[in-house]
Amino acid sequence: MGSIESVNPLAYYASYAATKGGILNLGQALNQELRLDGHKNIEVITVEPWAVDTPFWRHAANYSGGTARMAAMDPPRKVVNAVIRASLRRKNELPVGWKAKGAWLSHRYFPRFTEWLSGNIIHKYQIENAPPAPPTPGSLYEPMQEGRGVDDGVRKRMDEGKQ
Repeated sequence: MGSIESVNPLAYYASYAATKGGILNLGQALNQELRLDGHKNIEVITVEPWAVDTPFWRHAANYSGGTARMAAMDPPRKVVNAVIRASLRRKNELPVGWKAKGAWLSHRYFPRFTEWLSGNIIHKYQIENAPPAPPTPGSLYEPMQEGRGVDDGVRKRMDEGKQ
């Protein structure tokens, strides 16, 4: 499971973007090895969703001073459906949804502009306009009891002005 950050990294998510970029490159390398070894019926597909409304936002360590969140999050079912689709349609990469596809295409054809724009948007949304939040290690050092479901209700709380 990758992320659109596999190809379009965002400021303030450097370690996340690095791991997702590593997942994309791992999939590409494994596909080469499988092909060279004669395994033409096995492929590795990197699914690249946009931000998804899961407990990730609650579990992530956060020292930014602002509440971790992202505009226009997708519901988890969109990613689940994409994984099923990916098993039926063979592609090496699968951006999930119109936002991820747009970011993927934009970064492919206009990488510097896309990185500039993405950086400015995430800074405004994540730092300048985010509701204040105390520093938290999230689940970095120990498991968290809350947020063990699939959908975390972040979108609903944002719509209600609670986050």
